[in-house]
Amino acid sequence: MNMKGFKNILVVAGDDAAATRALLKPAIELAVPASGVVTLLDMTSRPKRRAGSMRQPSSSSVLSTPLHRLYDPGPDLRQYGVPVHHEAARGVPHLEILERVATFGHDLVVMSGDPDLGRSGLSGRSTTRRIMRSSPVPVLIQPEGGQTGGPIAVAVGPKDADDPADELSMKLIGLASSLARAFKRDLHVIHAWRLDGETMMRGSRLNYDTADIERMAREAQFEARMRVEELLADASTVDINTRVHVEKGHSGDVVPMVADALEPSVLVMGTLARQGIQGLVVGNTAERVARRTQSPILTVKPDGFLSPRMSVEEWTAQALPY
Repeated sequence: MNMKGFKNILVVAGDDAAATRALLKPAIELAVPASGVVTLLDMTSRPKRRAGSMRQPSSSSVLSTPLHRLYDPGPDLRQYGVPVHHEAARGVPHLEILERVATFGHDLVVMSGDPDLGRSGLSGRSTTRRIMRSSPVPVLIQPEGGQTGGPIAVAVGPKDADDPADELSMKLIGLASSLARAFKRDLHVIHAWRLDGETMMRGSRLNYDTADIERMAREAQFEARMRVEELLADASTVDINTRVHVEKGHSGDVVPMVADALEPSVLVMGTLARQGIQGLVVGNTAERVARRTQSPILTVKPDGFLSPRMSVEEWTAQALPY
């Protein structure tokens, strides 16, 4: 998103009309500042695959003959004047979405919170999880009943010039600030901090003095807040009513706790998009937060992220080296 807003938004239709309208509302509101357009992608008619059947056609075959028409979002949303194009697709859901982002230049994907996002295990097969990890553009995850008129919230890491995540934190604050200005909302910045090694220091084996531990903890908390203030100063947020929440704990616990108290209209978060075995086992903080809050979450990738998308037709069997 540039400072003027999102111009080409892709909305993945919900399971019914009410769910789809709930997704269209924030998409249309986000398109207004940039005079953008919205595309509603309907995959609800996609037939279920039977055991032993052929794979569904993927994006490359569907995109050549798209079914599209103007969609009427209803009087409440029609007043915004944002055109909504309706398209139907029957491909593999996550491949279809990624292919359309790459082909049509969508700059935001809006989709519902997937119940499978909360599943335990290693499968990682939910469409929502796959798009959160693989989309090169921001993804807005809209849980059922999660939209409010609350402030804009953003979760950031500490400012550290040697940490590549620092650039992502600056990107997140810039985006959250733009949203706060566009919708005239307060901005709340959330940061979790911890004292490295505190558990070990409090154990009997190291025999640290409790007063020393408390002093180091206060110093760590102060340093964390100062670094967040530096991020805000660099992002020029002086024209926005801003509040900083620096809380002790793991970010996967702190962020949903603060978000549930704030009830933000959107929570902006970065995702480092782990792939492969590490991603299946560990996931990332954004996914953990999505499982634990009803706040809408806008996930953002670092600059330069390349999607690992691969259509079914691009896959070919490889000879084994033995």
